[in-house]
Amino acid sequence: AATTALDALWAGLPLLTLQGDDYFSRVASSLLTAIGLEEMICVSVEDYIERAISLAQHPKELRTICGRLRRNRNSKALFDRPRFIKHLEWAYSKMWQMHEASEGLRGFDVPAHPLSR
Repeated sequence: AATTALDALWAGLPLLTLQGDDYFSRVASSLLTAIGLEEMICVSVEDYIERAISLAQHPKELRTICGRLRRNRNSKALFDRPRFIKHLEWAYSKMWQMHEASEGLRGFDVPAHPLSR
């Protein structure tokens, strides 16, 4: 659930996901966390079924979740393209600085507010 899940969230469609153990089965959980809908992440099949039935039986709750999703699209980092671009540019600059300094390969953290290059 990578691109499809992201597209669904952008369209205002909430996701219900069953979190797994590997990277691919955790993508939707990461997206839901980033958009502020952690309650849509289930940890067991039973939890998933129970939550799906509950949402189907309580449309007001589902509308509330949809409303939060629409609001969060404009305030959470998941869809903040200018912020993403600023972070990506900072990372590219950092990698170039490391290359020029012959530092070799190593990891680094991108600061929350990258201002300097």
